[in-house]
Amino acid sequence: MALTMLVFLGLGALIDSWLGIFPVFTIVLVLFAAIGTFVRMKFVYDATMERHEAVRLAGRQPSAAAGQIEDAA
Repeated sequence: MALTMLVFLGLGALIDSWLGIFPVFTIVLVLFAAIGTFVRMKFVYDATMERHEAVRLAGRQPSAAAGQIEDAA
């Protein structure tokens, strides 16, 4: 994550120095990298949690749940 931000910071600084307008592209590209990184992290997190939930639900057996209910009664 930090490396991505650093790359976009460097690219923004290079473009700004080439065009002579210092902070514009630097700020825009760093914000773009930060937002993109956090959006990607959110999607990866959601997909991982859905996969874990599916594995957890697949591991649950109906007969075991019925046995627990009978034991409680």
